[in-house]
Amino acid sequence: MSDLELAHAAAFGREPGIIAVAGTGSVAYGRDEKGRAGRAGGLGPLLGDEGSGFWLGRQALKDEALAGRLPRGLALRIAHSKNPVRRAARLAREVLRWAPRDRAARAIRGRAAQELARLAAQLGRELHFSGPVPLSWHGSLFRDPGFRSAFLAAARKENPRFRPRAPGFSPEIAAAALTAPRPGATISL
Repeated sequence: MSDLELAHAAAFGREPGIIAVAGTGSVAYGRDEKGRAGRAGGLGPLLGDEGSGFWLGRQALKDEALAGRLPRGLALRIAHSKNPVRRAARLAREVLRWAPRDRAARAIRGRAAQELARLAAQLGRELHFSGPVPLSWHGSLFRDPGFRSAFLAAARKENPRFRPRAPGFSPEIAAAALTAPRPGATISL
């Protein structure tokens, strides 16, 4: 099972729904009422990752209003570092920390949330849901309450049928539950 499937299982078990994932990268993954699976985004930093930690960091590096908050020459050091994607993604924590008090950081956070909501809505149009569309989230950016709230507000605007559902447990617990032996099953080594 892929990490996306495990995150989906952690949120919905075997039920249909869409999960938005935002860490260093971003993607939406879902399974509909007919059992069909789909994804939107997840193209990596070269072709996508809108709304991801990398995207947030890159936007902060390019934003003139935030330039004074960042160390001088940071953009050049990150661009020429061994792993520029990961280094830029680390800035997401700072952007989210500044957002409650800084208009520029709040605007970047809002655009990131809109990009993720757009991915989820795209998937909601491609898959079949006859009624409300269960929506959940996973990834480090969603640990920030302001980011999560901005995402949920943007998602409702993108698709009023979205019904948010907090993840039930971690993907690791989902993996353990899915691979645990059933009562009466035998295990052979």
